[in-house]
Amino acid sequence: MTRALVLAALAACYDPTPPPQACSETGQCPTGQRCDFVSRECVGELPPVAELVQIDAGGHHTCGIDRDAALWCWGDNSRGSLGTGDFDDRNRPVQIGQPGWQSVSAGDVATCAIRTDGGMFCWGPGDDTGIPGVGDTNTPTFVPGGPWSTVSVGFEGSCALTQAGALFCKDDHVFETPPQPFDLHGVAAVQVATSFHHRCVIDDHQALYCWGKNDQGQLGNTMPGDEPAPVAILPERRWLAVATANETTCAIDTDNGLWCWGRCDSGQTGTGVGPQSGCPVPAQVGADRYVSVDATDRDTCAVRDDGAMVCFGTNDAGQLGDLGDTSPFEPHVMPVVGGWRAVAIGTLHVCGLREGDEAWCWGRNEAGELGDGTPGFVATPTAVASDVGWQQVAVARRSTCAIASDGSAWCWGINVAGQLGDGSTVSRSRPARVRTESNWLALAPGAHHTCGLRAGGELWCWGKNDLGVLGDGLTADEPTPERIMSALDGFERVASGELHSCAVRTGSMLCWGQNFGSTPIAIGASFGAWSSPSASGGGAGPEGEDACGIAGAMVYCWNGTEAPTLNDNSKAWTQFSAGYEHGCGLQGATAFCFGKNASGQLGNNSTATADPAVPVVGGLAWSSIAAGNNFTCGITSDTKLYCWGFHRSLGRVTNDDALVPVQVDNNAWLTVAAGEHHACAIRRDDSALYCWGFDDFGELGLGGGGGDRPKRVAAPGAP
Repeated sequence: MTRALVLAALAACYDPTPPPQACSETGQCPTGQRCDFVSRECVGELPPVAELVQIDAGGHHTCGIDRDAALWCWGDNSRGSLGTGDFDDRNRPVQIGQPGWQSVSAGDVATCAIRTDGGMFCWGPGDDTGIPGVGDTNTPTFVPGGPWSTVSVGFEGSCALTQAGALFCKDDHVFETPPQPFDLHGVAAVQVATSFHHRCVIDDHQALYCWGKNDQGQLGNTMPGDEPAPVAILPERRWLAVATANETTCAIDTDNGLWCWGRCDSGQTGTGVGPQSGCPVPAQVGADRYVSVDATDRDTCAVRDDGAMVCFGTNDAGQLGDLGDTSPFEPHVMPVVGGWRAVAIGTLHVCGLREGDEAWCWGRNEAGELGDGTPGFVATPTAVASDVGWQQVAVARRSTCAIASDGSAWCWGINVAGQLGDGSTVSRSRPARVRTESNWLALAPGAHHTCGLRAGGELWCWGKNDLGVLGDGLTADEPTPERIMSALDGFERVASGELHSCAVRTGSMLCWGQNFGSTPIAIGASFGAWSSPSASGGGAGPEGEDACGIAGAMVYCWNGTEAPTLNDNSKAWTQFSAGYEHGCGLQGATAFCFGKNASGQLGNNSTATADPAVPVVGGLAWSSIAAGNNFTCGITSDTKLYCWGFHRSLGRVTNDDALVPVQVDNNAWLTVAAGEHHACAIRRDDSALYCWGFDDFGELGLGGGGGDRPKRVAAPGAP
């Protein structure tokens, strides 16, 4: 009965993997490693993130276009800013329309995008889009005219250029039907930047012109008063790019120098804190060379030609990438960054594109504008989630394995014996790829080894093998998957425990490891057809058996020295999960548990050991159940996730054990897996994987830190 506790103590004695090396300030790592910009550590492999060729940050939403010309938007949608046809916020990218988009501009609350054929569509408040005869809309709405070449959406205004060079602008709630071109007084514009009642353009000779409101000197013509017509800015210079905020303007000249002017009371022009009346004279920001810039009324960020990102301004929501320095004002290089090529700033969040078209965002995240699937601000760059999710997860004592939607296999956590299958013995706090195949059907991590099934019923195992738990007839550890008994392909189920594994093949139960031998042998042949093997990290049954299974709708438990023992002949079991010294299963939609109960893991509102099995209280209809060490989790038929037992494993912040099921949150869930002191579950709506609980060896896959509440694990894709 105490063997599981003894083994847990022994596991704790393993020397932890040395801490990973920190990235350099420019995001560099040793050969063969990459910088994880969230944890600021060098890692061997990072799951890919969303890949975009263009990105733009609005007030509280973000949009981008990928390599296939598909348009994606996410974040605040209360004003129809995302174009999804509803007003529901999205915390992960959602595709808008069909592929075929050329460019996108996300304004304060409105969005416009141009398709590859020159057609333009806008959505959001009509005060911002200025679509003739159309007010507010939450779906992409065609804009007459064109064909269009570029568009810029600001606050209460927008401008767009036709391919013939005509400029159309909307401002001050004035709608013109049909739209009339803005008189540029002979200027042939090729770029346009729009903000709150002031505009700037770069013409075909690379001259810069601005006009409109000028109360903070945002026009840069050094003269007070608004200007209804374009005026030349530093006419002796030629310009590559311009960015306008509500009351600030920045531009990059042909020598790659960065210049800013306008509102400067929070350091947003890069020259330190300026007067309340603004800084009307354009001033160069340092002597570095820049390739990209974007600005808001609070902050400015620019990308240098060496790939570093420089930001300055208020930083009141971590949008400058370093929340520890809340009022930098002077330009400073963001910590642990590198390889940037573009930047876009919203009201309180920033997004950027890195080498390889990776999209990253940081700052405020109240409406999901960072696109990482989680709430709350993030003060360091975090990956925009890719559209590749997870289909299956399995949890062991100190490790986790999961199969992505493309069939690839990933593991993370403790790896002292190679149980992660990545060819090393280095523990991982983020998902590491298992081989290169994408035809995995199931994974079963044990305490120090892992087994998995691939298409065709192939059985593969890897990790610690001193007791023959890999089933290969040997006792040498294997850090990479090894095929087991290829002549007997056709395996249907597999489970890995503390010191053994079991699998079902054509109704036969085969086990190997301690007390079984180093090659699979059949057990319990007289019990009929077996299904659903369930091996634990410790003793599963009331007497501490190693494994359990269902035969003839009855649950039997056993170890290598005893024949399978009937647990309870009064129920027709349809599912069963072996915990460490307790087990839980389903009879139809009713849940039952038996065994140890010190933390309330049986869910019957007591802490008394139970044998035979007792019903889980609450009257809920269950679809699946997973037993961990001293806790249990299950998903109901209406997709709600509940846990009970040890307080640190419940997916909620509490200091009290739960003797009855308590709901984790209001999301819909697909599947759940439970380990010693951590659990993971896949959310139904977007196939996102969340983990919570202890994180001593990186078993949550979050890059360190752990947490009592579910946190999202980065979704991988094929390499």
